[in-house]
This record gives sequence, structure tokens and C-alpha cells, in this order.
Amino acid sequence: MARATVRTRDPDGAPIVVTNTPLRTLYLAAGSGYAPDDGWGHGFYQGPLTVQGVTHDLSDPAVRRRYAFLNETLCRFETEQGATGYGMHENMLIGVYRPGGFLTGDAVAP
Repeated sequence: MARATVRTRDPDGAPIVVTNTPLRTLYLAAGSGYAPDDGWGHGFYQGPLTVQGVTHDLSDPAVRRRYAFLNETLCRFETEQGATGYGMHENMLIGVYRPGGFLTGDAVAP
């Protein structure tokens, strides 16, 4: 993602425009528990007060490919009024969305 602009309206109908500026890619499958790895994942009991760590060399393209199926983009979000926040920009939407031309469940963006 190079940049995104989201346009919506507040409950009173006033426009809200938010510019999403990417800061970095976060590989959620790399140690977060979304994709169980080496006996660790969401819901895996490890015992009381267990603290563990893992390191992945994501500068290696082969390693990055292993985890690239599930990633998000950490972004700075700025409104036209000057408010700024930070969070995740969802990179994957699944399902039919006719206004965007996604007419079947397996349709993808060009």
C-alpha cells in the first residue's frame, strides 16, 4: 500500500476524510499466534507465567514469503481537521462488494 484515503460521514452527516500513511508492514503470522508455530499459538497453554520470544529475519525473502499471507500495515491516520492517530489498516477484505466490482467471493483487485 502506498497510501489510502477514506471518506465517510459522522452521525450528523458531516464529511470525514482520513489519509492513511503507511509506516511499516507487520507480519502477523510471524510469532503472533495467528499461525501456530513450533507448539505456540492462540489458546495453547504453556504453563503459569510463561514468557517466550521469537525472532524472524524478515529481510530474507524466503522467510518473509513464509509469513506474508497474513500481514497488516501500521499507519498514521490524519483527518483534514488535523487529528492524528496510529493503528492498523486492514489489507484484506473478503466477500462480495458490488460497488467495488467484487461480484463473486473469489474476486480480487487487479
